Amino acid sequence: MNINYSENSRKTLLENTKGKINTVLFFFPSWILYPEIRLNEKNEIKEYLNIYKKIFSSFSKDVKLIIVTHRIAKIKITDLIINLNLKNKFKIIYIDNLLDFSIWSQDSFLIGQNELYDFKYFIKPSHFIRKDDDKLVEIIAAKTKTKLLKTDLFFQGGNILVGDDFLFIGGNDLITNKLTKSIDNNKISEFCSSLDNKKKIIPIFSKKKIPTEILRKIKIGNEVWEESIYYGNLNNTVQPIFHIDMFITIVGKNKNGQNTILVGDTKLEKFGFKQKKTPNLLTNVFDQIAHQLSNQNFEIIRIPLPMISYDDKFNKIRKWYYATYNNVIVENNPKCVWIPNYNVKEFDYLHEINDYNVQVWKKLGYKVNIIRNFNKFTQNYGSINCIAKVLNRI
Repeated sequence: MNINYSENSRKTLLENTKGKINTVLFFFPSWILYPEIRLNEKNEIKEYLNIYKKIFSSFSKDVKLIIVTHRIAKIKITDLIINLNLKNKFKIIYIDNLLDFSIWSQDSFLIGQNELYDFKYFIKPSHFIRKDDDKLVEIIAAKTKTKLLKTDLFFQGGNILVGDDFLFIGGNDLITNKLTKSIDNNKISEFCSSLDNKKKIIPIFSKKKIPTEILRKIKIGNEVWEESIYYGNLNNTVQPIFHIDMFITIVGKNKNGQNTILVGDTKLEKFGFKQKKTPNLLTNVFDQIAHQLSNQNFEIIRIPLPMISYDDKFNKIRKWYYATYNNVIVENNPKCVWIPNYNVKEFDYLHEINDYNVQVWKKLGYKVNIIRNFNKFTQNYGSINCIAKVLNRI
């Protein structure tokens, strides 16, 4: 189903924080329930499953959860839900076993609503090149009886954050649409009016030189390995990380009426933590983005964004990645947040950083749901907000 609006139609995107969460969607490929299929990843897949169990169980009883999975998983997913005592919370959408989709499929669409907020719809980009992720949107729209709007523009869900009267969009998506080689305000408004014509559009970008993804040979012991740094950073990137939700969080308004924004800071010494030797942390890039937002009258709170590494011994590759504390789920009525924490033996100071970030949210008045040992997801360059799509808030 497609819906069309006139040029003067009023439309807006579902905010990232406003209201109580009512419905959450998860993309749950069947391989998560069949770790024996991928022997070299068996232990990693078990960790994925344990994390999902924790997240499912963390939502209150009145929150509806929707899982998209393959038909082959019907018996196992049913047993999982019963064992978690969550049978009445779930709706399961079964899809063709041949569809190859990722756990990050929520990136392939946005949630829109009309001016009166009396119905919601999905917005699908012109193209989305990652497995069969984009095919799932049409299936889910049909199964949930939700209208679907297709746009000629390209976007990624993780590169758009929605506030009450503003919209953050990652500069890379503007460039991908070939609207501009630089960040031009007229072109930004032209791009975003098709998504949300009620909010102020604020691009997230840096004018500083940002390195592209690096894959180089290194020696570990007597073996030749590869080392991956700045994963996802393409040529001409204007973002330090490929999705802005990995280093920016919208909190909501403070007592003075300002919107509070958390921005990641890679300089751990600033917070009293010892920084181990790492590649270039791009601290000046994150600082520039925080400064730009501060100049737009946002209250900026910096939080630690450590860069750590993971050694994939099977493929002989060392992956450097950001252990993000920005990629969270937030609701502000009541105030509640779901945040990851990390347990990595080689980076023992993460325990202190975990505690630090919990305290940041508690000082802001939020109840904190900690999802522990989130390492495996983040090693694959995503976190909590990347795997969960809030479909509705009340």
